[in-house]
Amino acid sequence: MARRVFAGVRGAFSLIRNGPLLCRQRPTIYLSLLDENVAVRRPVQAEHIGSNVYLIVKQRYDRIVECWAFEAGDRVSCDSLETAEGRILAAVGSSASDADRIQALGAGTAELGTTVAQAGGQVDQAFWAGRVSTGDPNETRLMAVTSYVGNGGASRNITLNLSGSSPVFAIVVPTNATAKAYRVSGDTTGRVTASGNALANSITALGTDQITVGTALNANGVTYDVWAIRTGTVTP
Repeated sequence: MARRVFAGVRGAFSLIRNGPLLCRQRPTIYLSLLDENVAVRRPVQAEHIGSNVYLIVKQRYDRIVECWAFEAGDRVSCDSLETAEGRILAAVGSSASDADRIQALGAGTAELGTTVAQAGGQVDQAFWAGRVSTGDPNETRLMAVTSYVGNGGASRNITLNLSGSSPVFAIVVPTNATAKAYRVSGDTTGRVTASGNALANSITALGTDQITVGTALNANGVTYDVWAIRTGTVTP
């Protein structure tokens, strides 16, 4: 059951959600929850990496009930936040460096950085790889690549070929200087790739064999490239 608190210097209404009993040997940090009507944070277990950086460790997480802003294995920057019940350590952004991510792709191989390869001393990440097409019209497609030219409309469906499935991740890259945007299944908005901040009227929906874009990604005459993936497996 959630406990109501007032957080922030201006007393903005917020919630902190009770979590399971946490291990006393590890610090507790608070993650924002997505898809909530008010600002909600929940306590999670983490390991202190250094300075204000913490690594979220593996723990129970019911994705049907909650949508966390960060996942187990993510490194996050934390700030002290004043609430009516005292100060909490709140995750405010990702702190993963380029050296922590996927380093290189080769023929059937991938070189992994420290964050992808290790979490709490154990391999704890899922790895995804796929192909666009082998030319077989009946194959199952895990990935779709396309492009479109903006028409200035307020809402527009962009057709993909994902073998009758909805994408779990899509990114749209304009060919001009405007912001790139992505959206992940379960999120409520498209987000700027450089910061993760919400971008209104960007990718407004993920649907079966399509995404829907708004005015931020449909400027008249601008060409946009799209890359999207779905879940599943396919035999090479």
